[in-house]
Amino acid sequence: MKIMTMLTHPPHLISQTRT
Repeated sequence: MKIMTMLTHPPHLISQTRT
């Protein structure tokens, strides 16, 4: 799921998701 999120959302969104 995390991989999909990375491919679907830009880096700034990934940072927020991780945090």
